Amino acid sequence: MRTLFASLLLLCLITAFACRESSGPGHPNPRTALTSVDHFGVQFSGDYSLARMLPYQMMIIDPDQSRRHEADSLSARGIIPVAYINIGEAESYRWYYKDIRPEWMLGANPNWPDHFYVDASKSGWHSLLIDQVLPVIFGKSFKGIFLDMVDVASPDLYPMLRPGVVELIHAMREEFPDKIILMNNGTFLAPEVADAIDGIVVESVFATYNFKDKTYIPVRKDASETRCAELAALHTSYGLRIFAIDYAPEGDSLTRAYARNQSRSHGFSSFVSTIELNTLPAR
Repeated sequence: MRTLFASLLLLCLITAFACRESSGPGHPNPRTALTSVDHFGVQFSGDYSLARMLPYQMMIIDPDQSRRHEADSLSARGIIPVAYINIGEAESYRWYYKDIRPEWMLGANPNWPDHFYVDASKSGWHSLLIDQVLPVIFGKSFKGIFLDMVDVASPDLYPMLRPGVVELIHAMREEFPDKIILMNNGTFLAPEVADAIDGIVVESVFATYNFKDKTYIPVRKDASETRCAELAALHTSYGLRIFAIDYAPEGDSLTRAYARNQSRSHGFSSFVSTIELNTLPAR
């Protein structure tokens, strides 16, 4: 009897430990929601059409362009609504721009008007996003967030911000343990934040946009192969889902098909649109 009791006690302890490891106390594991996402869409501006969103299993949209009922409508149809948030830039058109202190600003992004690099290591910036911005986003029924401009801490921009960006991502996970967190690009940070995020979105793996010439161009094959090898290693090492966004002119069905087929052959979920991400191509 004592042996049976001990075995049952051990089983209970193992089960409890496994639950804590996979999801945290009382919270579902947000990664499990991504396992069935083969088709995802992205739209940050323009007219939102629920009918066009229906073929997708996850939609990444701008929370300031949408209302609560839209996120609720997506969820009711089995589509995961994920909200855009820029953690490396101050955007002058955001409702919280007035609360961004001038000393946090680092310089203008030459590719996007009204976007200014911000010192993402500042505790005040962390508090603004976590205590003010994210509660508004999740109050609109979004199930997750898409972290843009993690690249502000890249070696080509402001590498001294790296510890602060890592701290911010971990703080977001701690504060919102049941929400999906997708990191856009920023693969250089993956070893430090893999336990705090659920997937990586990468741009321009097979087809991209040249801001200088304002043209759409294919990515060199050797560069694509190097990138794919890096992404495959991240998936293998950390179990992170990979979501690829490529860019092509509207109506360029050949480039769209090429990018989609290449992504899927590497095990990535694929989405192809224009650089403005202001329309949702029909699937």
